[in-house]
Amino acid sequence: MPCCIGGNKLRILITGVGGNVGRSLADYLSQRHSVVGIYRTHKPMNIAYKIVRAELSESLEAVEGDYDVIIHCAAGLQGNTDSLIRDNIDATRKMVRFAEKQNVSGFIYMSTVSVYGETDGVVSEHSSIVNPEIYGMTKYLAENIVLESSIPQKVILELPRMLGPFVDLINTKGSGFITMTRRLLMNEEVTCFIPEQAYNNYMHVSDLGLFMEHLLQMEAWKYERVLLGAKDYLPMMQILEVMKSAMGSTSVLVRGKTDVLPKCSCVSIERALELGYKPMDSEEVLRQFASEMVERYRTE
Repeated sequence: MPCCIGGNKLRILITGVGGNVGRSLADYLSQRHSVVGIYRTHKPMNIAYKIVRAELSESLEAVEGDYDVIIHCAAGLQGNTDSLIRDNIDATRKMVRFAEKQNVSGFIYMSTVSVYGETDGVVSEHSSIVNPEIYGMTKYLAENIVLESSIPQKVILELPRMLGPFVDLINTKGSGFITMTRRLLMNEEVTCFIPEQAYNNYMHVSDLGLFMEHLLQMEAWKYERVLLGAKDYLPMMQILEVMKSAMGSTSVLVRGKTDVLPKCSCVSIERALELGYKPMDSEEVLRQFASEMVERYRTE
């Protein structure tokens, strides 16, 4: 059974439009399709589609309707174990049962590369899962709820670090990439402890929108689990040099050393490419992101 009819205006329900990825996808897809967005806390403003406030782990009566596709972006990123189970497992189970009841043809679940935990080497959809944190564990269990459903067509997109104009350089914690970006913007010295480490665990949200539109025009999805990431494996020092140049930063880049290498630095995007994923060149992504951060923070 086709998930949609290519070229037609689809009826799409998107969860998590109060968040960065959900809002970006809803804004982009609503230019062509009929979109209804669900938010819980942060109400999106200046939009051209219908939105409904709902708690996904509870009742979905307010959004009952006739949909072709559901794109489930809502997620809990932080919190205690109970809240992550509620936001990632219970809410996904509720959305899946809703999709089955409404006879939805296609279901796209936004997951994360974090499900693979501390696995070594280039991460692929066949990689072993090694000691993921609670967030990754709950997203992995939610993936399986989707895969075990009776929805005719479903695909799980395992996202890397998402870049775009929404990135919060001030309040995002625990990310070396964001910390180094912030220091570049502030013209501070930046120490790179893994200068030669290849890295492609990121993508720009605009590439996600284009890929999503492509998926929606396909009659069937060949794979049920697909990793996304940047086009090229670039050394971390080169990544910093590209962003420094794009920002016009005067930061000094220092090569440091560490015996602790980051996990999931490189992800295989072979399946995504086979499905028609056409990301920008990695340096283009980095320059665009750097320009967005300059516009956001240096003009405030």
